[in-house]
Amino acid sequence: MEETMRRKLTGAALMLIVGIAAGHFSRLVSLGVILPAAFFIRRTKSDRRDLAVFLLLFYVCGVLCLISSDIAWAGGAEYNGNEVCPMEAEVLSVESEDTGIRMECRLISYNGRKVPLLLRQKILLHSYAPVKENWRLTGRRVFFHGRLSAPDSAGNPRCFNYRMYLRSRGISHIGTVNAFRLRPSGGIHPLSFSKRRILGIRERFMARLSCDEETKGVVRGLLFGDTSAMDEQIYEDFQSNGTAHVLAVSGLHIGVLYGVYRRLTRKRKSVPATAGLVFFLFFYGTMTLWSVSVTRAVLLILLVVLGDALDRRYDLLCALSLTAMLVLLHQPYALFGAGFQMSFLAVIFINFLTPALKRYIPEETAAMLAVQGGMIPYTAYMFNYIPLLSLLCNIPVIFLLSIAVPAGLAALLISVAAGTPGIPGEVFCGIVQMMTCCNRLLSQQGLFSIDVVSPPLALVAAVYLCVLFFVSETCSVRRNRRDRNFLRTAAVCILGVSLIFATGDRTPFDDACAVMVDVGQGDCMHIRTAGGADILLDGGGRKEYNVGKKILKPYLLKNRHRQVDLALATHLHTDHYRGLKELKEVYPVRRTVLSGNAGQRIDLGNGEAVEILWPIQRDDSVEDENRNSMIFRVTVRGIRILVTGDITGEGERMLLERYMGTDALKCDVLKVAHHGSRYSSTREFLKAASPKIAVIGVGRNTYGHPAEETLRRLEDCGVRVFRTDRQGAVGIIAKKNGLEVVTNWRGP
Repeated sequence: MEETMRRKLTGAALMLIVGIAAGHFSRLVSLGVILPAAFFIRRTKSDRRDLAVFLLLFYVCGVLCLISSDIAWAGGAEYNGNEVCPMEAEVLSVESEDTGIRMECRLISYNGRKVPLLLRQKILLHSYAPVKENWRLTGRRVFFHGRLSAPDSAGNPRCFNYRMYLRSRGISHIGTVNAFRLRPSGGIHPLSFSKRRILGIRERFMARLSCDEETKGVVRGLLFGDTSAMDEQIYEDFQSNGTAHVLAVSGLHIGVLYGVYRRLTRKRKSVPATAGLVFFLFFYGTMTLWSVSVTRAVLLILLVVLGDALDRRYDLLCALSLTAMLVLLHQPYALFGAGFQMSFLAVIFINFLTPALKRYIPEETAAMLAVQGGMIPYTAYMFNYIPLLSLLCNIPVIFLLSIAVPAGLAALLISVAAGTPGIPGEVFCGIVQMMTCCNRLLSQQGLFSIDVVSPPLALVAAVYLCVLFFVSETCSVRRNRRDRNFLRTAAVCILGVSLIFATGDRTPFDDACAVMVDVGQGDCMHIRTAGGADILLDGGGRKEYNVGKKILKPYLLKNRHRQVDLALATHLHTDHYRGLKELKEVYPVRRTVLSGNAGQRIDLGNGEAVEILWPIQRDDSVEDENRNSMIFRVTVRGIRILVTGDITGEGERMLLERYMGTDALKCDVLKVAHHGSRYSSTREFLKAASPKIAVIGVGRNTYGHPAEETLRRLEDCGVRVFRTDRQGAVGIIAKKNGLEVVTNWRGP
């Protein structure tokens, strides 16, 4: 009976996940398979029919949950306004930023109209108004004037999708305000009031700790899962060692709490102790703002406690399935968040791999190895690195964590009772500093972590399915029975599922020979030659943001480019060259060209080449670097691409004079000069170049780029215009009958 229930719950959770995933990728297909499935079920044997109907119902439930979420989201489309209007919202949580605060709110009224209760969506509000003790805003209502917009989706293929990340947290819109006012106190919901009091306890505890700000940043991450105040280099040390999971409050932390509870009760039933544990779990969960990992861990422990109370055997897979269903029914888009995926994958591998490994090594080490080994394919695919010393690094870190969490929580309770963390606080801070030093020592600035391109999703799926199947009880039983038909059927199913993942992994950009990469306000074009060489023409760049490390490197690794064979900068302005310079520090770039003269040619093989058309001779005496901007014409797979840097109208006139009577400026694709400045792309130049396609590298800016008159001139010349601020990355695909343009559309 218990075995049947476990299989039913696991099957129900899987079908709910399949329904949500299918509804996301194709609503029509996901609904279209329901009737054929129902017809097929009618023809199955009666002893299996009930189970099949049960599973189909959960699939339908998943599809409908996803569709209902989409409908609610569509109801918020009216908030994508360009005009500033008055709004009211309830503050759910607050975080500090360098330039102000970030508030997660629930929208109550918009432009003077009350928002219906079922359509009250969550918004993320950035405010420049300084607020002391900002946690006091929790539960309060704020009035402000501003505009809301949908978050940016991924600008480049396969890269981080901010919109999907926020949606997995239930947030639909973002906005920025300079000031807001509070509604007078009173009428606050009891839950919001309790949450504010608990967060106040957390912040007072943090203020009372006698350690430096760097250590406090780690304390926030370690004890409350808040890494916003952590030093970036310290966080990278944790990442490269494979120990960053200790900074996301999860089963490790909650498990330590449960271990303390079991020691105190000596495994005997105690109603007061159990009630105290449940209260403290909710108290602690509120302090961590109920992230997915905390929610999962708390629900699992509550199921353990419930099983003890009812004298029922606890089954981890059964509990995990029920927990996943509860999380996804509440927020179906949580399925697409890395937090949900990592949290549940880790427990799945503990459940499946630990029993097999503990035959050879101690159980604690087996569980650690199961998690670390199991997460390698996911980490490689999602984050493009593999921590080589992950297991070795986790041994001391987890040992210290097992001491730090009880010490930290003891210090927290003493702080509440006595107004000071006392000796446990000193011990806790000392342990945190030891963990930080240990990570720094083992990291060696990423020496033992290797960057990898994202493996094919089909391969990741096949590896996971094969491993989980071969260590499962079902496989063991069937192997003992020598049931070859079942094993062959399982192999076919694994292959089929992997092929489905393969189709979902492919993007149109895989066939592009040129991609205008979205680097914000800057230029970067990626050329992929017929021989497989990767070339970058400019690399964007910003003074306050590391474009090379945070945009170009992920773009290249996620799209499976192992190195840049040639990088050329049109000129040395920040928004063209800085990104290339930053990229060279963290990624293999074989050759860089920063200057050249007209007439020089770089042969790429297969009839492909980069020709330098300008300048005739670099002039270092000029103040305007744009006048030294190199102009390239790239020929790749039969397509001619003219890259014009930041050349001005005067520069265009000189180019026309030099190449008069030739077709040197003729092109199929024009990289519009100076981000679409009004002073470039003259009618005479456009007529001489006669491009079919124009691409503009541009982001949010105060320069007026691209200028309306420039866009009008391009339109008058019959040129199709694509711009990265609206359409994301722009890919050019060579076809037998011409060009095809694909975009990573950024619309709402």
